[in-house]
Amino acid sequence: DNLLIDLFSRISEIERKYLIRIIFGEMRIGVAEGILLEGTAKAAGVEPEEVRRAHMYLGDPGLVAKIALHDGRDALKKVNLELFK
Repeated sequence: DNLLIDLFSRISEIERKYLIRIIFGEMRIGVAEGILLEGTAKAAGVEPEEVRRAHMYLGDPGLVAKIALHDGRDALKKVNLELFK
């Protein structure tokens, strides 16, 4: 009757964990975002840590990419937390 119940009863606990992440999109989103940030760093010629730091403060991978690609390393280093913006 319920395909998911049948599937979950036949797979291991670790497989269940990953299947749940895939179903709810958690793994794909995190992986895709990480790849995007790594690609931005490579395209901009900066260290991935610099891009991740800026993303941590801004929360917008598009804005981080714009800063990295157009304004460079110095602009990335100037990114700080902005409250209530």
